[in-house]
Amino acid sequence: MKTIIGTAEKYRRKNEKRAPRNEVGLTKRQQAKRDRVKEIKSLYAKGMTQLEIAKTLGINQGTVSRHLVC
Repeated sequence: MKTIIGTAEKYRRKNEKRAPRNEVGLTKRQQAKRDRVKEIKSLYAKGMTQLEIAKTLGINQGTVSRHLVC
């Protein structure tokens, strides 16, 4: 039995399903992390403490600290 689509098309379709990416080329998880880091840095710039940021965003204080070091 012969395949109707070519090998290149098969792999293109497979890759499209495997890791959907946005316009910038990031996966949903990568984009969410980038957004969270921006939010943390903006709140820190406004003068909030790490503990206040953690409570506001519902994450651990260690996570806030780790993202501020980057």
